Amino acid sequence: GPLKSFVWDTSFQYGRSVGTNITNGSVNAIKAAQGIGPAFLDSSSGTYRCDSGAKDKKTGLPIAIPGCVPVNLFGVSNPVGDQLSSLGFEQLVGQAFSQQTDFNASLTGELFQLASDRSAGIAVGYEYRRLFGGFTPDAVASQTFTNPNGFNTFVDSDYGSAATRGDYHVHEGYAEVIVPLINHLPLVDDLEVQAAVRVFNYSTFGTDSTYKFGGRYRPIRDITLRATYSTAFRAPSINELYAGRGPSAESATDPCGGKGADPASTLGKQCGAALNNGDDNVQLNSNVGGYSKLTPEKSKAFTVGAVLEPQMVRGLTFTADYYHINVTNTVQGAGTQNILNACYPGDSGT
Repeated sequence: GPLKSFVWDTSFQYGRSVGTNITNGSVNAIKAAQGIGPAFLDSSSGTYRCDSGAKDKKTGLPIAIPGCVPVNLFGVSNPVGDQLSSLGFEQLVGQAFSQQTDFNASLTGELFQLASDRSAGIAVGYEYRRLFGGFTPDAVASQTFTNPNGFNTFVDSDYGSAATRGDYHVHEGYAEVIVPLINHLPLVDDLEVQAAVRVFNYSTFGTDSTYKFGGRYRPIRDITLRATYSTAFRAPSINELYAGRGPSAESATDPCGGKGADPASTLGKQCGAALNNGDDNVQLNSNVGGYSKLTPEKSKAFTVGAVLEPQMVRGLTFTADYYHINVTNTVQGAGTQNILNACYPGDSGT
């Protein structure tokens, strides 16, 4: 019948990856701060104890911090013994997983034949994908020892972030046609055009589409010319959408941190009381994390190229291609320095 040249295919895939990350040697900064903080000599035991700053109401004696050991950071091999263990070198365990469910159905076949010995071909299909993933940091690192600013007090910031967990699904439909127009004529050994379109609906940002147009022209057997114009997109990943907030120390400098700047200058007026604060750090603390309202990156691409395959040298191929790609709405971290420069642009902005 009319569909004798068509082939259909369906597939279902499910995959899940689980990983355990173990880090040893992270420092509990709260315990470290207590250990190197004020101490007093406990007359009853003859040992030094960490001073909590409070005093017993009956005796007036200092109250020790439970479980804290004064730490000596100076000298060879220090700290040692219980001093070292009191700093909180602990094993941190994080659990990560990613999961994908995919259903695909496609139909391919031949449509008609023009002035070419090859028939026009078409491919249409539908795909459903669900992506699910997350990261559970060490419970102690992410919850128990967190300072008021929201920065986890463990050195390892990977375990200092909040938990990451999220999912999204997408429905996609696509169609592609290749139409050979002419072949085996003088200066037209082969000529074909191509077109494709993909329509998709993401649960995170809605419906959109991409498309492609292209052509291939071979004047003689040795030379092929080709060109395409297409649009594309990249959806944000689970991590970019849902990563839990955590600490970072990015390379950045304070625009107001120098010395000798004129308070009447543009930068001086922007910085106000923060001008000439003397902050010369090259790394600044910040918070990083995902943003669930991200929309996809988009791009437009134009390519043109040539392929040279001299028949006199079997297996030899030369290619030359030109690409022009314009990407918009790029998904990337704002960056501490970019934020500071935008807040305090000086003469470059208002």
